Amino acid sequence: MNPQTLGSRATPATIRLPRRLADSHTPLIRNAWYVAAMSSELGEQPFSRTILERNVALYRTADGRAHALQNRCAHRSFPLSDGKVINDRLVCGYHGLEYAPSGQCVHAPSHTAEPRNIRVRSYPTREKGHFIWIWMGDPELADDSLLPLHDWMADGAWDRSFIAYHIPGSYVHLHENLLDLSHLSYLHIGSGFGTPEHAITPATTEVTGDRITVWRNVECQLPAMLGKPLGWAGHRGIRRSGTEWVSPALVTNTVELTNLEHPELNPPGKPTGKIGHFITPETRDRLHYYVTFNRNYANGDAEVTEYIRGCQQAALEEDVYALRRILEVEHADQDPHFQESDIATDKAGVAMRKRLLELAQRESDSTGSF
Repeated sequence: MNPQTLGSRATPATIRLPRRLADSHTPLIRNAWYVAAMSSELGEQPFSRTILERNVALYRTADGRAHALQNRCAHRSFPLSDGKVINDRLVCGYHGLEYAPSGQCVHAPSHTAEPRNIRVRSYPTREKGHFIWIWMGDPELADDSLLPLHDWMADGAWDRSFIAYHIPGSYVHLHENLLDLSHLSYLHIGSGFGTPEHAITPATTEVTGDRITVWRNVECQLPAMLGKPLGWAGHRGIRRSGTEWVSPALVTNTVELTNLEHPELNPPGKPTGKIGHFITPETRDRLHYYVTFNRNYANGDAEVTEYIRGCQQAALEEDVYALRRILEVEHADQDPHFQESDIATDKAGVAMRKRLLELAQRESDSTGSF
């Protein structure tokens, strides 16, 4: 079936909703844990990264702990990431001011006493699940229980691969992309990851408090990325796929596979993939995007891991293309009367946008900065 023919069968009636929804102009949510870097990126030598419109210097101390300071010396704004870590102090490469992990300047070469009135901001960090996490908002609210982690992200029973991107686009649009997988029948046909059946398969969407989930049971010829590692290449099966919106920083996908053509090949437990999409806005129109594909099948096979990684990267490149093109159109067309419309598959995306707007307004009420 050609996905181009699906439009007349699958296009639902247009739903017009009040536009009190988050969009690419909505202030970024600061009171949440975001991925600052992969653990493998971070060493003793500091480096800079822009996160939620703030530039930070990331580094490790001798005990291996990760730290993040405002990347701007309080003396003359020289980037601290251009300095060095000496005796667990981040030393500015311009005039030699030394900062403790707390952000307090503990030594200035021209001072005989500790310059207690000089400091930079220090951001809470945690290292879990192969990532360095950072809290860019009120440090008093940096609760470890809010870290959006799942056991399978670090469990040794799952094999995994990682992909990292630094891309143009709005994190609102990326969250929405991940919550409405009907686009697999169109955007992802080129990579072979999408199937024509995805867009016309009914979805079950649940919105309960902060939890947003979408599930589909898609009967199709399994794409190579999913079928080949199981020896099911070309077989028809059920691709049970689910998406959960976890936080402003994380969306997870689950795919459970069943072989319909050769049921004798189905193992006792369903072959399952778990995908973590870690989304960290650099600005409102640029992103750090980390993706990990975790699986409970073909364990220990490095060739399968690399094969899946390559297939996933080809599919993700199509998502990156979509985000970039949406951003370009938003910048090019400044029509003040244009208003987007919502269709039936947008239920989860609309709920997510409402939630982001609520969070932004809540932070505005405490800071007055909306």
